[in-house]
Amino acid sequence: FHMRRAIAYNTVFDDELIETIARGRSPEAVHAELTRLGITHIYVDWVETERHRKPGGYGFTPFVTHELFARLVNAGVLEVLPSPGPPRDLYRVRSRANDRR
Repeated sequence: FHMRRAIAYNTVFDDELIETIARGRSPEAVHAELTRLGITHIYVDWVETERHRKPGGYGFTPFVTHELFARLVNAGVLEVLPSPGPPRDLYRVRSRANDRR
C-alpha cells in the first residue's frame, strides 16, 4: 500500500481483526479499542469476503457482516464515507462514540 501511515490489515489466514475487536463487546468498548489501537478508518471489500466464503475459497469468518457495520454506524462508532466502489465500504472511526456531527 502506498500510504503515509501504518495500516493494520489481515489476510484470510489471520484472525479477523474487527472480530477480535468487536466480539462480545458493547459499541462503546469497540470504539475504545479502535481508538486505543489508533485505527481511524476501516475498509471492507465485500467481493473478497464473499469469494472466500464460497466453496473453494479459503474461508472467512461469518462474524463480519453488513449488519455488524450497520450496528456500529447506528451506535455512533463509525461513520460511512463515500464508497471506493461497490461493493466495497469505507468507514471512519468517529472521534468519540455517539458523535453525530
